[in-house]
Amino acid sequence: MNAPNLKRMSGEAGRAREIQIRTRDLTVGMYVTRLDSSAAFEGTAVETPDDIERLRSQCDHVYIDPERGDRYAFLLIPQSIDP
Repeated sequence: MNAPNLKRMSGEAGRAREIQIRTRDLTVGMYVTRLDSSAAFEGTAVETPDDIERLRSQCDHVYIDPERGDRYAFLLIPQSIDP
C-alpha cells in the first residue's frame, strides 16, 4: 500500500497551514481548504461518505487544514512524506 503524498505547505499571510493529500485518503472529519483542480471551491468539512465521493469525482488531491478538522481523522493518514 502506498502512503499518501503529503506535501506540507507553510502558511501564507491569512492562509492556514495546509497539507496536500490524495482524495482516496480522505476521511470523515477532515476540513478541505481547496482542491487541486481549477474548480471554484470554498473550504468545507467532510461530514459524510457522500462528501468524500463528491470530492473524489472532482479531483485527485485536496488540501486539508489539520487544525480545523477533527485531529483524529488527520491521524489516520499514513505519515510518510515524499520529498
